Amino acid sequence: MNGNYWYNNTAYKNDINFNMVNRKSPQADSSIWEFGYNHVLENNLSYEAGSSDTAYIDTSKNTLSHNSFDSGFNLTDKDFVSLDESQLMAQRKSDGSLPDIDFMKPATGSKLIDAGVYIGFPFAGKAPDIGALETYYLTFVKSLKNTAPENIVLHQNYPNPFNPVTNIVYEIPFSANVQLSIYNMLGQKVNTLVNETEKRGTYRVQFEGSSLSSGVYFYRLTVSGTSMVKQFILLH
Repeated sequence: MNGNYWYNNTAYKNDINFNMVNRKSPQADSSIWEFGYNHVLENNLSYEAGSSDTAYIDTSKNTLSHNSFDSGFNLTDKDFVSLDESQLMAQRKSDGSLPDIDFMKPATGSKLIDAGVYIGFPFAGKAPDIGALETYYLTFVKSLKNTAPENIVLHQNYPNPFNPVTNIVYEIPFSANVQLSIYNMLGQKVNTLVNETEKRGTYRVQFEGSSLSSGVYFYRLTVSGTSMVKQFILLH
């Protein structure tokens, strides 16, 4: 039996959180176990396992990278917003939307944030978070006025989706004319947030979207002819 891809999973309080046990063949007796092979485990989070984070993993026959259990992390409860398991049974909101759940979500400053490796999934910060929940914290916002960027960077807005206020952070490595605009799905400009010359630095712009309808929009940063575009979702 061949291996599987294990990406951005979160496991909590199992006896063994990631048990990769295998058997020699589908026909083999179920009591004949062997080490799993050809598995790829990346960006996985294990916390408070009963006996072991992993079992039956031969590292020479599997690919392990950027997991909490192979990154040398010493995780504590403070790394999470909440460990309240009752949130998993929370009811939907009155409008039918899903409840707000912070269970196992990395807290601000957690070692899990931006500690993963890119595997093709979208992410919010400088790199993917470890575990199943991607956060929107930008830990460098507090030092906006003292930064010296080397490249033009447009960050994912936070929060996203939002209602009705969100923040957009961008970096410019030299003094230049900067334009930051909002577009709808038809490509029509609906708002201009910035249109001026700015010095080298990191900037945060707060966008208030109460005048717009719910939906998908795009924000475009143009710096001296170089443009970058990202998508966000407004929900009322």
